[in-house]
Amino acid sequence: YAIDLEKHNSAEINALLNYTFSGIIQVDKERIIRRVNRVTNNLLGRSTDVLLGQEISAVLPNLNQNVLTDALLHGKEAYAFLLDIDHRAVVVNVAPILVGEQIEGAVLTFQEGQRLIEMDSEMRRELYQRGFVARYTFENTICEDPETRRQFSLAKRISRFSAPVLLTGEVGSGKGVLAQCIHNESLLRKNAFITVDCSAWQPETVDNILFGNYTTRREAGDSYAEMAQDGTLYLSHVEMLPLETQYKLLCLIRGHFLHNGPSRPAAAHVRVIASTSVNLITRVEKGEFRSDLYYALSVLTVEVLPLRRRRGDIEGWMHRYLDEWQEKYKRYVSLTQGAWQYLREYEWPGNLDQLYSICERLVLLTQKRNIDETFLREQLEQMVPRLLPGTEQVVLYQDRRAVELAALMKKHKGNRQKVAEELGVSKTTLWRYLKKYDVHPDLL
Repeated sequence: YAIDLEKHNSAEINALLNYTFSGIIQVDKERIIRRVNRVTNNLLGRSTDVLLGQEISAVLPNLNQNVLTDALLHGKEAYAFLLDIDHRAVVVNVAPILVGEQIEGAVLTFQEGQRLIEMDSEMRRELYQRGFVARYTFENTICEDPETRRQFSLAKRISRFSAPVLLTGEVGSGKGVLAQCIHNESLLRKNAFITVDCSAWQPETVDNILFGNYTTRREAGDSYAEMAQDGTLYLSHVEMLPLETQYKLLCLIRGHFLHNGPSRPAAAHVRVIASTSVNLITRVEKGEFRSDLYYALSVLTVEVLPLRRRRGDIEGWMHRYLDEWQEKYKRYVSLTQGAWQYLREYEWPGNLDQLYSICERLVLLTQKRNIDETFLREQLEQMVPRLLPGTEQVVLYQDRRAVELAALMKKHKGNRQKVAEELGVSKTTLWRYLKKYDVHPDLL
């Protein structure tokens, strides 16, 4: 009776599996495939006899094994992530199999999405030569600070989807780096990554760059939006686009390419990533930015924090940029502990752009191998000049702590005891601060 009942249940399960429209794979605790259905056979192009008994990683090498580990060890579900299977974008769900309180395996379900089109090698080589390639990945980018790890976790989750992404943050904070990481994590990573700085051109010029000019295609060549077909188009300073171009970008996001001149709209498959350092809602309220484009772009939004809010990354970026300039100029330097501490505490108003430039400056201008805190501070102050309010007179930028110390010394007329008491430190520590930030009480 038990044998007959098992046969009956097995027949029901097989009928259920084979007549569903989703692919299904069941694995045990050791990740060995124990059951597949007909849709899976068709999707993978392999028979059940070939698949059964194999480890899942051998059948699906692109599958994120951490997702499966979370299901098998911690009972966590994974919902609707994308996987590239034979150039198909496949939506995958993973659920643990619970028997009582024990996890006995997992079930993976698959639903086939659109066919992924990969560029031919000649086109890819041409784009690479023109610089249309994403160099940064999540694996080779600095990610030491907890805030950065949270940001990367969100960015990784949204990378696999083709929806537009809006990156916000201060100038130089690394929005372009994150855009490259998102592209290289996506299923479009083997195709073009086209970058356009919308603030670098006159409105008419940037429109022609993106959507062609009013001559024939043969004379003009492909526009950037056309070259980004089946790839990613990254637009920095998107707020600078004129309203007419904003409409064409909206159409592109919705799958229609409008080439300038006498031509019909063409179907388009372009993943758009845009970045801005301004509040786009304010621009929308002023009528300077289309509200429909804003909502289309902000389906997925990631805020890129400034360096002062992710200080754990500063040292890693400093090492990377120093190595780059040392290799280029064949001049090798070393920073003292005091210099490294100053770097970690500095406010970095220019973010990664400033960090990149100060590394080159240090390598070029140092007259000795060891760079101390004093030399570093001098270079930073000379690099970031500012204007006195209401004049054209340039003054050197001063560190915020130096300004604070100078103000307190002036307030207490140079009385170090009172300044130390207000700061809650000893007179010895105050003396060290005054020396560190080059504050001279006698000159106040």
